[in-house]
Amino acid sequence: MKRFCLVAALVWLAPCSPSHAQATNRAASIRAAATRVTVPPVVTRSVPNAGGGGPTVEVKLPRDLSRYHVLEQRAQTTRTATNLTATSTNQVLTALTPGSTLLFMEKESPAAIKANARPATRPLFSTFLLKSMPPARPGEPSRTASGTLTLLADVPTPWDGASNAYVARLSVMLLTEDSAPNNPLLPMAVKFIGSQVKSIQPDKVELRKAGVDGSEEVIVTCDRYRPDVQISAYYQMTNTTRQLTLQRLTAWEMTQMIIAPPMLFAALAGGLIGGLLRLFKTSNRELPRILRYLAEGAAVGLVTVTLLLSGLLHGQIAGLTAQPQLVLAFSLAAAAGSVGAHFLDQAVQGLRGKPAS
Repeated sequence: MKRFCLVAALVWLAPCSPSHAQATNRAASIRAAATRVTVPPVVTRSVPNAGGGGPTVEVKLPRDLSRYHVLEQRAQTTRTATNLTATSTNQVLTALTPGSTLLFMEKESPAAIKANARPATRPLFSTFLLKSMPPARPGEPSRTASGTLTLLADVPTPWDGASNAYVARLSVMLLTEDSAPNNPLLPMAVKFIGSQVKSIQPDKVELRKAGVDGSEEVIVTCDRYRPDVQISAYYQMTNTTRQLTLQRLTAWEMTQMIIAPPMLFAALAGGLIGGLLRLFKTSNRELPRILRYLAEGAAVGLVTVTLLLSGLLHGQIAGLTAQPQLVLAFSLAAAAGSVGAHFLDQAVQGLRGKPAS
């Protein structure tokens, strides 16, 4: 019965893959964040210029114009936009050249998030794009298309116990008020480069559909704590750089960096069994001796398992499934707790100048 309970506990603690419910919850969180925190600019007027030129467009921004870098793309060049007339602090009037694109890029990063805060889905940046297109037919006015390129992430970046690393899941999307299926801003390629990160997968995505349903996910992995992790997104011949705040680890999470919880349980349980095996070899079963044997067995078993499974035997067990790994850790800890603790006890007694018991 005891053996059955032990095996059941090991299986229950074995690591598992993310469930369908978790994926569904994340999708719902992304959708809610996209509609709640991303306020799109409003194109309030669009009239054609005399002489067949581009349209004059009035844009109402969610923030003051001074908080944006405004760039103009024409052909293969990007430059600071000069054809703007401010009608209020957050409203501008501009004459668009057919084929050109205006980009309103936020100058500032979002408000800093404390490292010990609860992770929540937030936008890292939003860039509003306004594109002017030639008329579909001769004699017709020029057309405009708009959209907001947004990068959402869980901030601060949480620690992922299964990966034993910080894992940032970035959701890249183009949000638009236009319900037309073919947005002239798409497809849009976005490439990512990181600083102080281990990997970015994939490092380039292509948005082919507007809205949350057309979003693409990028996984950024950091294998250790860094205060200066940065991500740069390159798109439309420009780029935006933002800092990733890594979540501060608790003592328990730092322990998981060394040994995973199921392996920790298996090592401690095996070490305790090893301590009991030592107890069976002696007739002196006073409470202080019992507690000392159990503590020594657990400590030596844990250290041995951490050393062997993380270093010397890591390659040999990498291909094993979770349950055999736990059984192996339990067995190694029990043997070390029984034999290794005995030698440790002899060494300590020798240093004290006392005969080993």
